[in-house]
Amino acid sequence: MEKVNPIKPMITIGPIIGKVDDSSARILIEVNQDIELTINLKEIDSNKIIPVTNFCSPKYPEIFKFFGLKSLTRYQVIIENDIDFSKPELKNLTSKFRTTSKTGESPKNFNIGFISCFSSNYYNTLEKPEFSLWNSLSDKVRSEEVNYLFHLGDQIYSDDGFWKGEKNSCYAKSFDLWKKTYLETFGVEYSEEGHKKKEEDDPKTTRKISNLDEKKQKFDQLRQMMETEIVENISDVYRKSWNIIDCANVLRNVPNLMILDDHEIYDDFGFDGKYVSPLDTERFENFYADKARLCYYKYQKQLNEDVDFINYQIADKEHHSHIINDVGFFVQDFRGCFSWLKNPQNEGTKGKLDGFLGKSQAQEIQNCFGQGGKFEKTKFSFYISANPLVFFSHFLTSIAEKKIDDCKEQWAFGFRDEQIELLDILANFKKNNAINTMCVSGDVHIGCLTYIFKKDEYVFPQMITSPICQKPPTNFEMSVVDILRFSQKELQDGYSFEHTSGTNECNYGIVKLRKNDNGTYNAFAQHIISNGERFSVIEEELNEFYQKSSHCCGCGIF
Repeated sequence: MEKVNPIKPMITIGPIIGKVDDSSARILIEVNQDIELTINLKEIDSNKIIPVTNFCSPKYPEIFKFFGLKSLTRYQVIIENDIDFSKPELKNLTSKFRTTSKTGESPKNFNIGFISCFSSNYYNTLEKPEFSLWNSLSDKVRSEEVNYLFHLGDQIYSDDGFWKGEKNSCYAKSFDLWKKTYLETFGVEYSEEGHKKKEEDDPKTTRKISNLDEKKQKFDQLRQMMETEIVENISDVYRKSWNIIDCANVLRNVPNLMILDDHEIYDDFGFDGKYVSPLDTERFENFYADKARLCYYKYQKQLNEDVDFINYQIADKEHHSHIINDVGFFVQDFRGCFSWLKNPQNEGTKGKLDGFLGKSQAQEIQNCFGQGGKFEKTKFSFYISANPLVFFSHFLTSIAEKKIDDCKEQWAFGFRDEQIELLDILANFKKNNAINTMCVSGDVHIGCLTYIFKKDEYVFPQMITSPICQKPPTNFEMSVVDILRFSQKELQDGYSFEHTSGTNECNYGIVKLRKNDNGTYNAFAQHIISNGERFSVIEEELNEFYQKSSHCCGCGIF
């Protein structure tokens, strides 16, 4: 007689809508036990059902792939099994999405959302969560005021507060576990700057470790146990964050595409000099980064593409590109290319874009925006990155770096030639093809627009939008940022920029594309803002005839 599991299976994350095109969709679900799960897509207008059944394993998100869908059609996601949710209030939330258009049949209106920087710990401090921007965004995706959503990085904070000395984050607890295990195994304290191998090889050291080979073997065994615990702890950060009801409502009602930033791993990852190689797991930073990378692939990357989890360490790219509703999107990687993808095969020329972002990513930029590239037939194009392409001048970035280490990550700090090379690629693409082009980024905890010029001729705009839910800068901190943003506006080779005043409150961005008479898209940019007490919006039309210092933002309460 077959045994019946007395514990009802539960969904621990999902459903999350991943990449959707004109005929297919990817949906992610994670469960807490082995189960054969069936998801039905119901075509809302006709009630036609398309089922997919997958075997799901516990704590490992499964992707359900649907094919043969109709373009520009609304579908409802229905889970056929009798199954609970880890948070009961999520069971009654509906899940719907719309497929995109076939090539050449783009809709008249296309609204794209952009979000960055979400701390569930910060969310839990809100006195009025009804004024969280997840609440605002949830309303907009369910009413189809946002049709596609790009997550620009820091979708979770695995190290929340560690940079301030706080000890409650997943990263901090993992580091404490590592140090405790190391001390118990080797009898010496773990050092970030030099570990046991260095001490063993130093003839002057007085801290000789007896039976070193035996203790290494024991530590390797304990490290495997730590791996299981740390992966589960990072996974719990995803579950805690993405099961907040308004966030869950967003993720299940709009297509989502994502790229990592540092806090999926740890603060300043890729730029702090601590990460060496995915193969050097004797160093804590490398070990933890590899586990956080695995979790990034589990919950984020496979929303867009299949992942070989057995061989995930040999993945050769993090960037991705898409054409959606005849609009081109290039999503830049700014972390993997400086860490696990940094290898001799991917190294380019120092001082050139391929030496900065890696040969693979630089080639894909050319494949999208270069002559004969795949974006040449689009009606609008986006260059999306975690951090802004243009923020401060080189001189002011170099000064600010002495107090703010994040400035080392800015293009204008040590990568001015590469910055100009990329600006030239995007400017030439727009000029040669008459296709409106826009940069979008997050990370720096302000919301504003930036207008970029070359020799006083307007080139294209940039939107900066963050955080959706994390501690924003104080008014004093913003005043310092404003001094840096507005004091000097020149880059190399005749490029310059102007920022709008923007906001230092929590915000997310929407770019509204509206088809004009020649079939291309014009754009309107919105920053949706919350001060914790009310929502507001700043909106501006991105006019191709923009003149320096002539802009005027309109701000209204809604």
